[in-house]
Amino acid sequence: MDKLLGRHLRGLDGFQLLSEEVIEQLAQEARAAEYSDGDRIWNTGDEAAYFTFISRGLVQIVKANARGEDCSLGIFGTGEGIGNLAALQGTHYPAAAVVISERCTIRRIPASVVIATMNRVAGLQLSINRILMAKPRALVTKIDMLSAGPVSARLALLFQHLLERFGDEGQGGGKFIPISLTRGTIARLVGAREETVIRVLSDWRQRGWMSTTEHGFEVQRPEMLEAAITSVAP
Repeated sequence: MDKLLGRHLRGLDGFQLLSEEVIEQLAQEARAAEYSDGDRIWNTGDEAAYFTFISRGLVQIVKANARGEDCSLGIFGTGEGIGNLAALQGTHYPAAAVVISERCTIRRIPASVVIATMNRVAGLQLSINRILMAKPRALVTKIDMLSAGPVSARLALLFQHLLERFGDEGQGGGKFIPISLTRGTIARLVGAREETVIRVLSDWRQRGWMSTTEHGFEVQRPEMLEAAITSVAP
């Protein structure tokens, strides 16, 4: 069984009603798919035939505006579900899902399997409907990032949210973000030039605030992110 998916299913409100046997059956129905930065998991209007969960990486939900430009609706990461309300309703995806980490692994479970399970377990369908109808807790929206002020503040806001959502304990009392993002992707997320992002991150590395590793970001001074947001520090 996919242990990460099994833990995620058990953690969802309503799924606690399911036995270990049913959780295992659902997880065994899952199929993995691998993507790279920039790949589209689905496009706007595609049929929502699967419940989808992220096993590794970051996915941005985007929708084109009147000018044909992609606008960010939110970013989701490891252990989170995406597009599952559309799958539950048997409709089409209202927005596209684009990978923004260097690598991404998702698990899909056929919607027919999940719905059949929900119909067998008393109270589960009502509970899941309530969860999925609630406003998703998106990591970042473009409006949030652009309203954060200078590039350093936008970057600090991005990494602060990544820490809150996906951070682990790092070395020497710091924190670790286990997600690999290219400088170009970071620049797009905060609405800045890649050269500016490189300069700010280099400055933070020299100050001992944060550094990049092969597998993510070591944040040695998490408190300096808040300082950068509030302009206490440059």
